[in-house]
Amino acid sequence: MILSSKNRQRQRSMDSNERSAKEMVMCKVRRAVVFAGVLAAATCNAKAQEGNVAAGHAFAREACKACHVVEPTRLPRRFEIGPAFRDIANTPGMTTTALTAFLTTSHPKMPNLILTPKEIADVTAYILSLRRHR
Repeated sequence: MILSSKNRQRQRSMDSNERSAKEMVMCKVRRAVVFAGVLAAATCNAKAQEGNVAAGHAFAREACKACHVVEPTRLPRRFEIGPAFRDIANTPGMTTTALTAFLTTSHPKMPNLILTPKEIADVTAYILSLRRHR
């Protein structure tokens, strides 16, 4: 079958449009699959990181009180090296993810504590429990 140049051009245009439509559909499918994966991972991660507030409080009293005020009410101290946990909890944008990232990286003013994922989840849960609700 011999096509005129206009017909060949039209055929190429149709093929191109069909490819574009198929590519758009595949792109949407890929995005949906990635989104579902991210959502599933976040859900699993959130459940895995649910900490025990009481255990976090007990841990903080032992490991953190030398530098931080860990109690919900601020008691007078001579030296305050790190911020009070209540102040950390009320920092704008403070989240479980932010605290977890902070506790898993080294910082110049903080000892290099090596915490288990459970300890991190517990301390994070305790700190965020001190947040003032508006």
